[in-house]
Amino acid sequence: PSHDKLGKGIAKVFDELGKDVAIQFEDSASTDVEFISIKGFEINAGYPSYHYNEHGDCFVAVKPYILMTNKPLGSLRQIDKLIMSKESEERPFIILGDYFSKEFINECVETSTGTTIRIVPIKVPSFSDVEVFRDYSALLGIKFVDKDTGNLEEAEFGTCDKMVITQEKTSFLGIKGDTKERAKEIRKKLS
Repeated sequence: PSHDKLGKGIAKVFDELGKDVAIQFEDSASTDVEFISIKGFEINAGYPSYHYNEHGDCFVAVKPYILMTNKPLGSLRQIDKLIMSKESEERPFIILGDYFSKEFINECVETSTGTTIRIVPIKVPSFSDVEVFRDYSALLGIKFVDKDTGNLEEAEFGTCDKMVITQEKTSFLGIKGDTKERAKEIRKKLS
């Protein structure tokens, strides 16, 4: 496609959705340019084990509980109370984090294969950047438990309508967040 056609397409997306949206580009075998708008987002990170392949090559979580923290998680005992408070609802638990020990991942896999509870740890591709977690927090409309100021025992779960998780990517669909305040905060920092 011509640069002019691509530029006009991108401008049209910004006109329709506003200037604070994120646009993701993907390669295609086709020479056509296609624009798809989804109320959600996708990160380049997925589940840690093939044991989560429940729907072919992916794990689908409907109305999951989502916990987001940059606190290092070395054992499932660190979040036991949180999970036990919600386990009767039989919704999947997604842990978006910065660091998971091998023991933590193994405990999540064992729990997920041995019971009806599904706990999926996903390492956020943040390079330990707190701002990335704040962006995701705004997008999802959930609280972020910061290792420097937050307490896991007082953490709250967020949710979205659906998540599709593969080994490489995680898609969040039907997100509940509002990014207006986050965008104002970023603009203020930039100025």
